Amino acid sequence: MIDDELDLDEIFREEATEEVSRLQKYLIELETGIAGIERERKIREIFRLAHSLKGSAATVGRKDLAEIAHALETSLDLVRKGSLEPTRELISGALAAVDILQSGILKILNVEVIKEICERMAKVRSAGNSIKSPAAEPGRVDLPVVVAPKRRKKAEKLPGQLNDFIMQLASFGSRPAEEESGTLQAALEKLCLDAPTSKPKFIEIARKLQMLFALLPPSKPIDRVLIESAFMAADLMQTELAVGTSEEEMSAVRNRIDQMIEVTQRMPTSSVPAEGAVEPLKSADSSPSVSEASVRIQVSLLDSILYRLDELVAAKLRIDYQRHQVEEAQETLDLSLTQVRGGIGDFTLELENHKRRLEHIRRDLSQEVHYLGIVAQGLQEDVKEVRMVPLGPVLDPLRRMVRDLSQSLGKDAVMEVVGEQVRVDKRLLELLRDPLNHLLRNSLDHGLETTAERIELGKPPRGKLKVIAESRDSQIWIEVSDDGQGISSEKVKAAAISKGIIESERAAALSEREILNLIFSPGFSTAREVTELSGRGVGLDVVRENVGRLGGRIEFFTEMGKGTRFSLCLPLTLTASRGLMVISGKQTFCIPITAVDEVVGIEPKDIGFSQGHLGIQWRNQAVTFAPLADLLSGRPSVRPDARGYAVVIALSDRRLALGVDELLGQEEVVVKGLASGTPSLHFVAGATSLADGRLVTVLEPAALVEAAINTGARTAVKVTNDRPFTILVADDALTSRTLVASVLERSGYRTLVAPDGESAYSILARGEKVDLLVSDVEMPALDGYALARRIRSSSEFSDLPIILVTSLDSPEERARGAEAGASAYMVKQEFDPSRFLGIIADYLGKRRSTG
Repeated sequence: MIDDELDLDEIFREEATEEVSRLQKYLIELETGIAGIERERKIREIFRLAHSLKGSAATVGRKDLAEIAHALETSLDLVRKGSLEPTRELISGALAAVDILQSGILKILNVEVIKEICERMAKVRSAGNSIKSPAAEPGRVDLPVVVAPKRRKKAEKLPGQLNDFIMQLASFGSRPAEEESGTLQAALEKLCLDAPTSKPKFIEIARKLQMLFALLPPSKPIDRVLIESAFMAADLMQTELAVGTSEEEMSAVRNRIDQMIEVTQRMPTSSVPAEGAVEPLKSADSSPSVSEASVRIQVSLLDSILYRLDELVAAKLRIDYQRHQVEEAQETLDLSLTQVRGGIGDFTLELENHKRRLEHIRRDLSQEVHYLGIVAQGLQEDVKEVRMVPLGPVLDPLRRMVRDLSQSLGKDAVMEVVGEQVRVDKRLLELLRDPLNHLLRNSLDHGLETTAERIELGKPPRGKLKVIAESRDSQIWIEVSDDGQGISSEKVKAAAISKGIIESERAAALSEREILNLIFSPGFSTAREVTELSGRGVGLDVVRENVGRLGGRIEFFTEMGKGTRFSLCLPLTLTASRGLMVISGKQTFCIPITAVDEVVGIEPKDIGFSQGHLGIQWRNQAVTFAPLADLLSGRPSVRPDARGYAVVIALSDRRLALGVDELLGQEEVVVKGLASGTPSLHFVAGATSLADGRLVTVLEPAALVEAAINTGARTAVKVTNDRPFTILVADDALTSRTLVASVLERSGYRTLVAPDGESAYSILARGEKVDLLVSDVEMPALDGYALARRIRSSSEFSDLPIILVTSLDSPEERARGAEAGASAYMVKQEFDPSRFLGIIADYLGKRRSTG
């Protein structure tokens, strides 16, 4: 039982969000022109959702929402009976009501808003409620149904009486049960008297409700859970009256009311006890909630997680016992050594005994480690499954967007979805919303023709947008396509030249595919004028960047007159995925496997030079080649002088052959995002740790491809007096310290690291030869300002270049840095590796010339 008002409100908000989302989805589907049994089923389900929402809202005292849902329900009831057509005007009005319901889930609605939408729905009903009865089927003779005039008159009033009863039920809850239940029983008695004898289920449920209200203790208000149960019963009565109910539906409600009666009889001094409540009935196709705060989890999955946690605890106890055995073995060994040194015992025999005992412990530990691996992997899979939700809910609002936007553009379009039940990581799902929204808007604005144009071209008047989702292994593939006009390479070229994205001479040398790829360029747009939708230069480059940040890639295919298809490949989950471990410049890196097309071995002779870049031949095409070490350090690519590997990275139709020294294979990795305040490195997606605890940088494929095209020519000064420059990095954050050191080491510098100012000064004081200091400001023991002042006050280190890299960005903080003696001051949020290395090169160049 739900015995807390806050809990009931929480359940209402969650269920109302689902019901409103499904209402919107089904209304749009109804508008697309479905027919036959599917149309009837959809109309009935829409009506039931509106009715259920009205009852739920009334249960929790939200009369504002109940009133709008009632207005919506009234219109849908006419559609269900065939006296009102679901025209565009009706659907638009219903969707407007849905919008208001959605906005009202978390806040009380304004009276004027309620009045306006109710009047709009009434106007639509009045304008459209003139449809003739459907013609009889050929060969069929409909005989008149003979009903007594008095009984017929009463039956006609029954729906209104039932609605009055429901609204009475919603308004009760503050007065004593004796007064309330008497009014409700009287209303139910009237319903039973006026109900036709052909509706025995209706009468049975009404009588059971009468009995339930009669048993209520007079001194307490009616319990909210009991009212919720009564609403469920009223829902069934209304459905039974309109279209009939199944025996399964009837049985579920009958059992619930019987249970409430039994518990109320057993405990007459309370309202409805906790043990007596039953969970609300759910519609068969209830879709999971994707609210920001929670995800749903099946009980079986929760049981599996709890079982695995129990197994981990048991394994911990066993390992703890084995730890005691190791300690005992160590004590015994110490005693044996003491005895042997004293001339007591046989040394060889003692060693054999200890060897056997340790071998036994080693075997047990190996088994435990193996078992722990199995349990941990199962637990990881279960937790990943908890985060997985269907793709459908994120697509439902996009259907509405397609409908409304196509109308505003003077076009007619429908969005078709295949694969709504494909399950995706919840966080990934939230981040997918913007790229999908942008692709669909782009197809509506630039892809689909107007209705008149489509008719002239011999196409169906209504354009079609299609979203197909499919999971393959650990990846999800999503296609967004349209049957529009396709993308013209000539228009793309002209737009790119006019916006200064490319020079006309260079454009003339590009292939058609290379020209089409310009649609992903920043600032590209083919719109002739700036509108709310187009022409602002914020386009598909943002989509590609966002997909790249999710560890995926995007490709597209187009055919003039036929349409365009964008394909997105992404990992199913962001918490754990597969990565390719590589070594470059003696450092280990991780490349998301979703971005890797192939890995090939290469010799120096396989690498050529074309269009200002190194390149290799791969699958009969020229692909830019760049050594990873050169790319990350910002220096120009140099042909390697030894055999290595090329990891072919895919980003849309662009490919990059990434040169690495060694391959370590694929691994399941958990990618951790960069901590707040960490330097923003555009080629770093995050970090992961290996089994030995080492921190490994996870690279961002999209940034690698961009960097390969825009590699700068600056090379830092790396040696002085025949030795590498040494740079000391002081930062209390492990991630920041590691990343800054990695940037420096990839550029050929030797680095020393310190977790705070005191440790950094100790390194200097013990005589380490340091040529430059990079320090954070906010550190324990000794902050960056104090460290700089101490260094400047020392005659031995006073000329040491000091670069402060910090998240503090105010003019006052910069002034404090200068006053403390910092040579340069950089803000972490604006950290740029090339600029950073350039500043270091300048200071070290001056230091070499003066030294």
